[in-house]
Amino acid sequence: MPESSSTEVPTSVDMSVPLASSPNRSFCLSSALALKWAWAKILLVGFNPPIVSISLSTAHGFQGSKAHESSDSACMARTLVVHAASHVSPASVQRVSAVVVNHRSRRRRLPLLTSIDMEIAKIKEKGQNLGHDIVLWKSSDNKFKPRFASSNTWQQIRHADQKVSWYKGVWFSDSIPKFSFLLWLAVRNRLSTGERMLAWNRAVNPSCVLCNAPMETLEHLFFACSYSSQIWKALTNQLLTRHYSLNLWEILSSLSTPTFKGTICYILRLVLQATVHSIWMERNRRRHGELSSSAEQLIKLIDRIVRNKISSVQLLGSRKLEDGLQIWFASRD
Repeated sequence: MPESSSTEVPTSVDMSVPLASSPNRSFCLSSALALKWAWAKILLVGFNPPIVSISLSTAHGFQGSKAHESSDSACMARTLVVHAASHVSPASVQRVSAVVVNHRSRRRRLPLLTSIDMEIAKIKEKGQNLGHDIVLWKSSDNKFKPRFASSNTWQQIRHADQKVSWYKGVWFSDSIPKFSFLLWLAVRNRLSTGERMLAWNRAVNPSCVLCNAPMETLEHLFFACSYSSQIWKALTNQLLTRHYSLNLWEILSSLSTPTFKGTICYILRLVLQATVHSIWMERNRRRHGELSSSAEQLIKLIDRIVRNKISSVQLLGSRKLEDGLQIWFASRD
């Protein structure tokens, strides 16, 4: 859409989503009309159709009485969202007050723009172009509130699937993000194991570089491999006791259910993530011809990671791991 000083607003109308009334009975328009250009780009890139949960009421900076909502506002109060970030230029994003005050009707080629013209004209005829803009953010209960929460905005733009049974063993508070991410990749079978690389290229050597087994699979690495099983047993045998297992899925199942609780559960989840990450990094180093580490060296590395993480959580003032180091040291005897 060409840039001009006219009131042609580069938006689309979602006629199925009416906006809730605010306490001062102001009506709402979506965010990109009054937000900065950077916000419009950040919120809209990658979403088709773009849905932004940030809303604004009427004329920002326009002095006068507050806007009000008439009894037939159901026809007027519709959500306007930017149709595509690539169609919007910084100069064409105007304040609501400028749109309403400077509006003049014209013939449009698109029925969508004609509908927007009609809505603006109704606002202007009823004198609802006075007042200050009010920033309202759409919350998870589909109500517009003055307080911003990034979690609510994320819930509006994401596609939510059903929760998986193992998520608590991967994503938990006070975890190490890069460890959680790698474990998540492993659970989703997205690590480039020898088995997967062989499917891409038949010339690849799929053997395990840790124990020289002929086929490197996810189940073999975690923890059927003699190298990785030695590490896992040394770190968790006394913590898992009768629930000890070398099968990744059985371990995740135990750590995602009430089998373990409190500090022991946290330590086991942390050890699992640190072990998976350390073994995968060691595997990659060997694959690329770098110096290898023995199982004992990796055990010491993971032990130091766990001790440092527990200490850092305690230094933050959290009391949930008060006995964390005591339990961990007892399991290492």
